[in-house]
Amino acid sequence: MEKVKACLINPPTRSLSLRPPLGLMHISSYLSQHNIDNHVIDQKGDIPEDILIDRLVHETVSVDPDHVGISCLTTDVQCVFRMAKIIKAKLPRAKITVGGVHPTMFPNEMLSDKNIDYVVLGEGEEVFHDLVRSNGKSDLHSISGIAFKDKGKTVVNMRRGAIENLD
Repeated sequence: MEKVKACLINPPTRSLSLRPPLGLMHISSYLSQHNIDNHVIDQKGDIPEDILIDRLVHETVSVDPDHVGISCLTTDVQCVFRMAKIIKAKLPRAKITVGGVHPTMFPNEMLSDKNIDYVVLGEGEEVFHDLVRSNGKSDLHSISGIAFKDKGKTVVNMRRGAIENLD
């Protein structure tokens, strides 16, 4: 299988929803338009959360991404922490980024988990693209729209404006 640079995950706490993960699909499309290989994981079904987490982690590990992006609402936080811990144990070099309403509002809480590397603040298409493209080579202070840890302290960069041209 060809190397996937980024893996985007919809948490299993949303497995009963019939709606597709539109936010992750937008990010995936943006990455694809910029020639970044990516893979979206969205497990559906009335299956116990532990089994879904195992499936999500197995699929994530099988594509061996450099970056893992996880969507997160307030109801997903504990599940996201569990997934991040397991993924980081199996893929220690992978950078784990969380985004969504809850991480945008509470970046300190999300970064209190040692397994989470970055928080996307607001819209994720351009920000996650810049994180993946930088691949740890850019100064994180120069990437607007993220929060991260620097020497144990949370740094919250300036947020980006809304994307004006959605085409």
